[in-house]
Amino acid sequence: MVQFLIPGVAICAACLLCHQGYVIRKRIAAVFFLFRVGKNCDKVSVNSCNGWVRHLRRFHKCRVYEFTLECQLSRGDLEVSLLDEDRRTLLRLNPASPSGSIVLDAKHRYNLLWKFDHVTGTCKLHW
Repeated sequence: MVQFLIPGVAICAACLLCHQGYVIRKRIAAVFFLFRVGKNCDKVSVNSCNGWVRHLRRFHKCRVYEFTLECQLSRGDLEVSLLDEDRRTLLRLNPASPSGSIVLDAKHRYNLLWKFDHVTGTCKLHW
């Protein structure tokens, strides 16, 4: 009986952590990849990176948020998208269009999706 209980508890714990936004999903191929999630920003440093990273984010106040993407890329292309709970794109940022504003509700959770295409450099997304 115990042999079935332990994996069940582990699966429930993993689902709870994922639902609360503590788990970052990614599909990355890179020589070097460093992704840091902060309170009011995300930072990434990469070398020859292809793939994507998605993580759940809560915004604790109902207000207009101004998003700014600061990139220092030596090569490649990068895109950051803000997705709603149904994974519809609300805001899309890239080095050519580095800022945007949107009204977000504290009752909802949002996904930040980073897409990398042969990227080398550093980026910071802050709000």
